[in-house]
Amino acid sequence: MKLLIPLIYFLFTMSIASAQDCKKFFYLTRDAKFEITLFDGKGNENGKQEWKIEELKNDGADCSAEVKTKFTDKKGREGAKAQGVYKCIAGTLKADIKMSLPQEQMQAFKNMDMKGNDTFLEYPVNLMTGQSLRDANYKMETWNKGSLVAIVSFDVINRKVNGKETVTTPAGTWEAYKINYNSLFKVEVGSTGRGIPMNFKITEWFVPGFGIVKSETSNNNGKLVGSSQLTSLKLKE
Repeated sequence: MKLLIPLIYFLFTMSIASAQDCKKFFYLTRDAKFEITLFDGKGNENGKQEWKIEELKNDGADCSAEVKTKFTDKKGREGAKAQGVYKCIAGTLKADIKMSLPQEQMQAFKNMDMKGNDTFLEYPVNLMTGQSLRDANYKMETWNKGSLVAIVSFDVINRKVNGKETVTTPAGTWEAYKINYNSLFKVEVGSTGRGIPMNFKITEWFVPGFGIVKSETSNNNGKLVGSSQLTSLKLKE
């Protein structure tokens, strides 16, 4: 019995901590609005992605939110929209992988119906340098007027935490964990199976209990081809 009481207390306090961590993520804050600015490899602005938290559900220590995004290019033209779900379960953020699809490549399908499996990228709140994170594999069909146009596959592999850095963007300054991984993006035309794969190296800066504040994309030769950063954030409880 003496051992059981400390164990119950530990599990109870961990549950409270997880609930508090969930509430701090801007992806999981009721009515939150934030803006991600995208840049090309030379640092020129390509456009902005507006994020909005539409619905929030709480289930004890866990919670989930419906998230919608809208992309606007540098000339103010509206582009691709996306909708997904973010969850926080036992202190781990589960990010809908659809929200991580390359924006430029998805522009071609902006007015089409999309059908894909539910896939999430996991971000534990308690990260450590050298820690490996779970891979994720996603496949989606794009349809136009009842006809299959393309099959999109997106794999995120070799995810690893490679240290901690101070990151400053127009939205603030944070102590963030640097996470590196490889992404493989491929579009197969119709049902032919033919398509050209695009492989990228990604670095993102993740603030536990808060979210991703910056990312960089490079090609296989290590050349920077794009980046993004959190440029504005409006939280409303």
